[in-house]
Amino acid sequence: MATNDIVKGAFIQVLAVCPEGKVVLGGGYGMIDPASLQVWSNGPQGDRSWSVRFRNTSLQTLRVTVTANCVLAR
Repeated sequence: MATNDIVKGAFIQVLAVCPEGKVVLGGGYGMIDPASLQVWSNGPQGDRSWSVRFRNTSLQTLRVTVTANCVLAR
């Protein structure tokens, strides 16, 4: 899980990375004010991380959380 603050007007990518020996099976995100955040992409990045790209359209800093669902690699 990765938590980041996004300042007003910013566009950022947040990555949640699986521990060594595990691969990402899925993932997602959470946010406090969905009306003020745009999600530009939401999906796996490589075998071990989940990536979400956000744009904060509000006039304040907002917090987001990205989660990777990980399983043991075979």
